[in-house]
Amino acid sequence: MGTMHQWLTVAFYCVFWGSWMLAWETRKRRAASLKPTLLPASLLIWILAGLNFGLLMEFRWQALRIPLVFVTAGSLVCVLAITRITRHERNKAFKPAVTRMKTVSFFVLMGGLALLLVPHPLPQMIGYFCLVGAGALLALDHFQSSRQGSRPISK
Repeated sequence: MGTMHQWLTVAFYCVFWGSWMLAWETRKRRAASLKPTLLPASLLIWILAGLNFGLLMEFRWQALRIPLVFVTAGSLVCVLAITRITRHERNKAFKPAVTRMKTVSFFVLMGGLALLLVPHPLPQMIGYFCLVGAGALLALDHFQSSRQGSRPISK
C-alpha cells in the first residue's frame, strides 16, 4: 500500500524526527553528566517512534486501516514496551516532572492529532487550534518551571 514516493517521505520523517528527538535526549543526558550519553534502547525507541510519526504524517487516516494499522500499532506497542522496560535506566537522573499542565497539554495534543486525521476541513482546523494550544501550554509550563529553578538531579 502506498507509492514509492510516500514510503520515501515516511523514511524522511522517520530519520528527521527520530534523529532530532534522539539528539535532544542525548543533550539532556550529557548535561546531567550521565554515561553513556547514547543508549541503545533510546536509539531503538526513537527509530520506531519516528516510523510511527512518519506513517501518521504521510498516510494520515489511512495509517489506521488494514494493512498499515499493523505497522502503526506494532511500532507504537514496541515503543511503549521498550520505554516501560528501560524507564529506570533512561530516566534515573531526572526528577519526575509530570505536572497537571503537561498532562492536559498531552491530551489536547493527542486530540488535535486525531482531529487532523479526519478528512474534513472543520475538524482539521480544530485540530490545528488544539496543536497551537498544546504548544502554548507546554511553553507556559516550561517558563514556570525555569523560573522555579528545576534542574536535573545528577548522582
